[in-house]
Amino acid sequence: MGATQKLTTVPWFTVAYVAGATVVFALPGAEAALEYDRAGLARGELWRLFTAHLVHYSGSHFLSNLAVLLPGLWVLEARDRRGLPALLAATVLAVGAELWIGDPGIERYAGGSSLAIGLLTLLGLRGLSWGGRWRSVCAVLLGIVVVKLAAECLLGWRVTDWQRHAGFVTVPFSHAAGAVAGLVAWWWRERCTGLSGAPPEAPLRGRESRRERLSPPLDIRLR
Repeated sequence: MGATQKLTTVPWFTVAYVAGATVVFALPGAEAALEYDRAGLARGELWRLFTAHLVHYSGSHFLSNLAVLLPGLWVLEARDRRGLPALLAATVLAVGAELWIGDPGIERYAGGSSLAIGLLTLLGLRGLSWGGRWRSVCAVLLGIVVVKLAAECLLGWRVTDWQRHAGFVTVPFSHAAGAVAGLVAWWWRERCTGLSGAPPEAPLRGRESRRERLSPPLDIRLR
């Protein structure tokens, strides 16, 4: 889509995520059944790797995750949703592997923050090919993601220390796993599917103009 094209595509993925997370948050007992639970996974409850990203432990946890997810997810989906299935799959696998192998002390985990980081990474990388102001905005966005991850993983910095009062803490390397998932989703969309970063309509205009040049003009004379 061109840099000036309006965001008119219905963001069904965004609607589905918000609806699902809202239902899970409001439904009694859903947290225990759907969160990442190490003991549950050991029993074969593999759905938790996916549903954990819909679960939130408090209202502030829920709203803060949506505040990041909603704008980025809507913009990315409305412009080009083709990288989202790969992002979802990569996030489930990357975060699940990080928690199981890299953070064996984490017994329970939930939230959409890792998915949000993956989304911002994918959006930033995709936006570099959109041109105009989108390119500048997405370059800044990528810089923010890099600084945040470096501060959390290397310096132990927490932007949401207030969440400690809700009985849980941030897991920094799950955010790093989310960023890796965003990078993988971008690579999948750009390389494996053979799609270029150029706006989708640009090749079509090129082919049409070429056909126009190759077609000889009609010589219509009145006799």
